[in-house]
Order: sequence, then structure tokens, then C-alpha cells
Amino acid sequence: MPTHRRPLIALAAAAAGAMAITASFAAGAESATPQQRTAGTTGAKEYRQLAKKADYVKLDLLAINDFHGNLEPPTGSSGRINNTSAGGAAYLASVLNKERKKSRAAGAQPLTVAAGDLIGASPLLSGAFHDEPTIKAMNQMHLDVTSVGNHEFDEGYKELQRLAHGGCIDDGDGLNNQNSCPDGSFAGADFDYLAANVKYAGTDETILPAYTVKNVKGAKIGFIGMTLEDTPSIVTASGVAGLEFDDEVATANALVPVL
Repeated sequence: MPTHRRPLIALAAAAAGAMAITASFAAGAESATPQQRTAGTTGAKEYRQLAKKADYVKLDLLAINDFHGNLEPPTGSSGRINNTSAGGAAYLASVLNKERKKSRAAGAQPLTVAAGDLIGASPLLSGAFHDEPTIKAMNQMHLDVTSVGNHEFDEGYKELQRLAHGGCIDDGDGLNNQNSCPDGSFAGADFDYLAANVKYAGTDETILPAYTVKNVKGAKIGFIGMTLEDTPSIVTASGVAGLEFDDEVATANALVPVL
């Protein structure tokens, strides 16, 4: 079989942001023919057939969004599935670990991705500490990559950059009911925070990296992270001051050749 490479592009959008994924696979990565699709060989059945091919790379994406600093289970029905408490960081971490084990047992490699709004509009447990606890929790959950969402801009892009890269705020050590770095330091996110379509006004420079590339069993998987173009219409003016938000599709299409 001749060796060739073909790109696969998917766009997964949520209320928070969007993640475009580009993947470069090795030989033999062909999908079903029109005749097979007409015969009903699609969806899960097609996936099972294709997954048997030796030259396929098996990748599972575990995706989350709109965590909003909910480190503890939310109260009321929004924090339960039937009668079981299901919210909070501990529950989410447990589910992710179980899904990773299932993925690896099936011969795949799991990556954990998010579509933004991990922070912002957060309960006191996270918000009182400038959402640093949520970033630390996502580090411990081994989040790999996230796009920015509209709530990542609630306190402006400089605060977003601090959460991504680390550093403390001189906020008076508890004054005004907020306290940055209560343990003396904050290292920032271990995962990649992406903002491909958010640029400093009048420039082509993004405020955070536009994309990242992960190596999955020899295949290079590129992630392009974006928020929605109309973010300025749903965020306070001070939160997006000095920034420009570009069209999501045009941004992704322009980066595909780069990747």
C-alpha cells in the first residue's frame, strides 16, 4: 500500500468556545465508500471495522466545557444525576480516570480537552482565590488542552494570561474577600490555553498560542483553540478592551496549512 498522509479536520463548538482538530495519519486511512454508506455501513459499525486496521491510530478525546469553577458539587438538581451527586472536581476526576482506563484497555490513547469557560462566574471556593484553585484542579485532572471561552475574559486578558502562565496578584491578602496565592505561589496551567482568534487590536499577534500539537503513537494531532467571534457582545467592555476577535472558520482554515 503506498504511503500517504491525509488531513482530518473536525470542529467542535460549545457555548463557551470552539476547538478545531487537525490530524495527520499514515497510509490506509480511508473512510467508507458511498456504496458502503448506502448499505448502512456508517457510524459505530464503520468505526469498529476501521479500528481493526493495523495502520490506524486510535485516539479518544474526552471533552468537557463550562466547568465555571465548580470544585464542589452544585446544590440542587443541577448537581445530581437522578439522585446521585455528580458535580464537582472529585466526581469529574473520577469519571475521567475511568474513561482513560477504558480507552487504554481498548488500545487507544486518551487526550482530555476542553472548550472553555473553565473559570468565571465561579462559586466562592474558586472565585475568592481568583480561580487559581480551578486551574490547579485541572492540572491534577491532567487536562491536555483547552480553548478560551467568553468567561475567560471576565477579568481581562492580562488576568487570563496570568492564570495560563502563573504569578500572583498583590490584592491585599484577603482584602475585598479575595486572596491570590494563599500558599505563596501559583505556577499557572500545566495544560495548553489556546486563543487562535483573539489578537491584540491592530496586530496579528494572538494573546495566547493559537494551536498546539500532540504526538499520539507517531501521529501528530493539532489542536486549534478559539472562542466565539461575538464574545465582545456578551462580556463587559473592560474584559475585552484592546482586543480583536476574528471569524472562527476563517481562523481555522488559515491555520490548517501551517499545521
